[in-house]
Amino acid sequence: AHAHWMDRGRRVLELPCTGGFVGFLHPVAPRLYPFVHSRALRRLRVPGILSRLGAMTRLRLSPEGFDFPQMRALTRSLLRRGVRVLTLSYHSTTLKPGCTAYARTQAELDRFLDTIRRYLDHFFGEIGGESMTPLDLRARILGNGQR
Repeated sequence: AHAHWMDRGRRVLELPCTGGFVGFLHPVAPRLYPFVHSRALRRLRVPGILSRLGAMTRLRLSPEGFDFPQMRALTRSLLRRGVRVLTLSYHSTTLKPGCTAYARTQAELDRFLDTIRRYLDHFFGEIGGESMTPLDLRARILGNGQR
C-alpha cells in the first residue's frame, strides 16, 4: 500500500492502488490469505466467517464492490499503520450505466457516486486529507528529502 521508488535515481514513483487487510489478523493476513481462500475453506465459508468475526477482511479503496464503511475502515487502518498516500480508484466505464456490473442502472450509478461523495467528505473533512497530482506528490517527497 505504500508509495515507493521504482529506481535508484528516484525518477519513477509507484503509486499502487490502495488496498489491504483490516481486522485483528491484519499483520499475518497476507500470508494467511492464500490458505484461507483455498477451495476447501471457501466451501466451508471460512473467509466470510473470519470477516464477520473481525479477524481478516481484504479491502480496496474503491466504490467498485466496496461500500463507504469498508472504505473508511481501510483508510483508518492504513493511516494507523503509517500509510500516507491513498489512491481512490475505479474504472471510468462505471460512470456510464450498463458498462460494468457496478452500475448497471442509473439508480446503481447514483449509489456508486454517493459512495464516492461520502468517502471524499470523510477524507477531506474528518481526517483532513488533501489531494494532489502524482507529479505534485513526487515534488513534495523530493523537496522534503524523503527516500
